[in-house]
Amino acid sequence: MPDRPLRLLVIDGQHAASVRFRSLLPEEGCVVDDVADLQEAMAAVRRCRYDAVVVDGSEGAARALARLRRSAADCALLVLRSTDGATVPLDPQDVGIQSTLDLDDLDRRTLPLTLHLAVERHRVARLMADAQASRIAGAAALRDPLTGLVSGERLLEDIDRMIADAVRFHRPLTVAVVTIDDADGLLDRIGQAGMDCVHAQVAGLVIDGLRTTDLVGRLSEGQLVLAMTATTPQAALLPIRRLQEAVRSAPSATPLSRQPVTVSVGVCELTGLMAVDELVWSAMKAAEEAGRTAVSGLVLAGAHTGAGQT
Repeated sequence: MPDRPLRLLVIDGQHAASVRFRSLLPEEGCVVDDVADLQEAMAAVRRCRYDAVVVDGSEGAARALARLRRSAADCALLVLRSTDGATVPLDPQDVGIQSTLDLDDLDRRTLPLTLHLAVERHRVARLMADAQASRIAGAAALRDPLTGLVSGERLLEDIDRMIADAVRFHRPLTVAVVTIDDADGLLDRIGQAGMDCVHAQVAGLVIDGLRTTDLVGRLSEGQLVLAMTATTPQAALLPIRRLQEAVRSAPSATPLSRQPVTVSVGVCELTGLMAVDELVWSAMKAAEEAGRTAVSGLVLAGAHTGAGQT
């Protein structure tokens, strides 16, 4: 049990169940504050931190529990029940109520232990909820807010797992980096809002043109990365060419754009024991080379293949 005493807030301490509860509390180990009603309880939990809020199980008190939970989320909620005829109208799914204390089954010895267990159970539940919220927030932070694609560290981790599988099962793996041509000039003409539309449109076309087993992520503002499992660079050329044509022929994402948007692609095949950053970097350098070459929109890393800007 904790060394410090439990701090309890009892609502409607004159109710029969509350009086019975107070009579069973040990002389030491608990600090109890009484309030007359829910409104005073709301004010009290804003002023002071309590381990638990104790309320009788009457119908009126139960209806107020939803409001109380929102104000006292850090407190365990304990509902008193006795044989005085009061019922406790609880929803079985209501996880905000930590314990229902049947006062006719408790005494001075068992009540303190029950209180401590309820408070500890609530503390663990809060920690688990906070951890889950943190995981959800972390997952959201690792996705690009504009396109919804994985990005950053999560993207590299996903590709790294694909590399491990490719090595383990002796399967080819091809990584391609897609860059929007003349992104700076396009930005000057259509502004950031227009560029956001272009990025979202290109990302959608990339996703539509690939298999569900392929990975698509956003590498930077103007770059997407594709990881194609069980695919050689030569086999990747056809879907990449289709992607380039789809981008070039798509209706303009913004009326401010006076010319078709085009993309250049760099492709790199996993060879040996390449690290994820080496594989992605090689594809990125090939994409930069493709963008500089007026007659080519596609470059294979380590080769000079592909003709016809699209």
